[in-house]
Amino acid sequence: MQNVADFNADLYKEIVSELPDGVLVIASGGEIVMFNQKAEVLLGLSPNDTGRLFVEVFPDRGDEYGNFAALIPEILRRCMGSSETLSEIPADYINGSGKKFKLLLTADILNSGGERAMSVLIKDITDSSSQSRFLSKMSHEFRTPINAILGMNEMILRECSDEQILEYAEYIQSSGKSLLFLMNDILDMAKIESGRLEINPMEYTTADFLLELWNTVYLRAKEKNLSLSFVVDKSMPKTLFGDVIRLKQITSNILSNAILRSEKGGVELDIACQCADGKNASLIISVKDHGGDFSPDDFNMFKSDSSYGLHISMELIRLMGGSIDTKKNSPQGLIFTACVPQTVIDSQYMGDFEAIRHEHSYSPQGGGLHISKSQNARVLVVDDNIMNITVFKALLKNTGLDIVSAESGKVCLEIAKEQQFDIIFMDHMMPEMDGIETLHQLRDMADCPNKDTPVIALTANALSGAKEFYLNEGFSDFLAKPIDSKQLEEMITRFLADERPGFSLSEDFQASETSDVSSGANNEDGADSYADYEEYGISIADGLGYSGDSMDVYLELMDMFLNNVSKQAMMEQLIVDCDIKNYSIEVHGLKGNARMLGANRLADIAYEHEKQGKAGNLEYVEEHWDELIAIWNETLEGFGEFYRSQTGAADDDIVVDDGECFEISQEDMTEVANLITNFETSKAVQQLSDWLKKPLKQEVRKRLKDAFNALDKEYDEDKAIEILSSN
Repeated sequence: MQNVADFNADLYKEIVSELPDGVLVIASGGEIVMFNQKAEVLLGLSPNDTGRLFVEVFPDRGDEYGNFAALIPEILRRCMGSSETLSEIPADYINGSGKKFKLLLTADILNSGGERAMSVLIKDITDSSSQSRFLSKMSHEFRTPINAILGMNEMILRECSDEQILEYAEYIQSSGKSLLFLMNDILDMAKIESGRLEINPMEYTTADFLLELWNTVYLRAKEKNLSLSFVVDKSMPKTLFGDVIRLKQITSNILSNAILRSEKGGVELDIACQCADGKNASLIISVKDHGGDFSPDDFNMFKSDSSYGLHISMELIRLMGGSIDTKKNSPQGLIFTACVPQTVIDSQYMGDFEAIRHEHSYSPQGGGLHISKSQNARVLVVDDNIMNITVFKALLKNTGLDIVSAESGKVCLEIAKEQQFDIIFMDHMMPEMDGIETLHQLRDMADCPNKDTPVIALTANALSGAKEFYLNEGFSDFLAKPIDSKQLEEMITRFLADERPGFSLSEDFQASETSDVSSGANNEDGADSYADYEEYGISIADGLGYSGDSMDVYLELMDMFLNNVSKQAMMEQLIVDCDIKNYSIEVHGLKGNARMLGANRLADIAYEHEKQGKAGNLEYVEEHWDELIAIWNETLEGFGEFYRSQTGAADDDIVVDDGECFEISQEDMTEVANLITNFETSKAVQQLSDWLKKPLKQEVRKRLKDAFNALDKEYDEDKAIEILSSN
């Protein structure tokens, strides 16, 4: 008869064998003790591997096994040294057939009879990881053109005087935003499955939050002949702190579901803010529909049916520490109620929402807030980036403000000693003396006419807590970059009204005065032609928006960017010199310039370099430098193509000084000629294309361009070989 110990041992083996995840046990000396069937199949193990050293079975061969072979010995060392449990460590693995796997490893220590070993639970997340990447990519690909559509449509709403066209444009705006919310849901589903869904709180005005919601759903209700009403508590605070993007998503999903369920009657949003102590509050969002008879028990259906968007909404509410519930709406329909914690920033009441909504409805040729030209107000803008200064001045060119600029903290202090200003805008990240140090020295200067002048921080990293940080440093407020023209104007208006009693706004200024988006040599195709630049990671609509919808300003900034390619060599030298501090400052500027021009792909990778640089991670910067340069050059190619299409400029019109040029030897050109001779024309075309993206001497550029055209347009390989081979 089998004894209890043997029975238990067999039972444990059977349980481990049937686990859906791999199990690998390694002794303290590195020997493989045992593994279950899943690990055997997943890792390509055999019974003969039991007792062998892990490093013999899985030698570290670089990329062949991903980082799995190197990770396990390191995990074993850490576990044996501290007995800690290491959870969900990501690992890449490539089996003998070349199949790639994404794994999650969880390691723990086993003690048996005085012997210690490490157990590793191996979870295969390859399929879910691939699905998440696919959904993320598709969501991004959808959102990019949608953003372009919405951006161009916004210009129609601002500038058009035809009421019928305005009505069409409102439908486009509402439907486009609904589609954008849907894309966000798809992306969030991918993040939920991969455990990467995050909450990013920020300050927001409740009026803007509700206006955005209204504009998203009211046409959908109108199409079904449903009434839509927003009942907002009169004591709603003006400004709150929370993840307003997620709040819009949650509330839009619930409202959309209510409209979908209802065939008659209407949908009502009731919203209030219950303050516990003047700071901590709960936002109560209640949506009532008339969707017919419904049992509260059926709410469970929504918990598992993500097609309604409520599954994602509940996950978001959970992450924010809130709750959602439902009950029957007498005599029929449902009431969904979400309770979400928020922080009160400005307890002043928001005001009557209906009045706000009517005030902000679109009207033909609606103008923005602009400063009266009779005020003679003076503004100083401090930024080491000339592109930022150019945009700042362009956004305010018709306001009548006297704008003075300084390109460093030192110059700012010199100017501030002699001239008085009503407002100073100060960039945070500047070399030598940053914005914070400049502000502190400004406040400490004796007999300075700007000792008490309001100073606004300009920052490209407006993360949660940014306002509190800048206020604590002595700034009067902060403004995020790229600068939004409306926010800039409203901030100037607010501070000038405080500084100048009786200050008034110009009422006769029309938005059309600053908007010249239609200018440019060859812009007949309009927004249709802009989509071509998405393949370069460029959103022309975004760039135009940050340029005050002025094509002239946008092209001026683009010209600056195209002619500053020498920055690549300078940044590479900073890496060679291990000067990670100044590298971080330079890549921060690159990120800002790229974002301002709509080069979002370049801005994203530059931001990652900036974060790693600030953390002192030189290894990451070195490893990913080539990737940054590749995307940078691709962006330059796209900008060059767009610039030429708008101005009629030739390639040779975009040149740099000889001292800043990329060097190409005759030997290099001969190698390309040999590629053509050996029937590798595609490689030759690619090499010529790559060279033409770099800063070159004018005569070199012409020679390469002639060879490129001979291959790509004339299909004359002999001519290309002759051009490249001649000295």
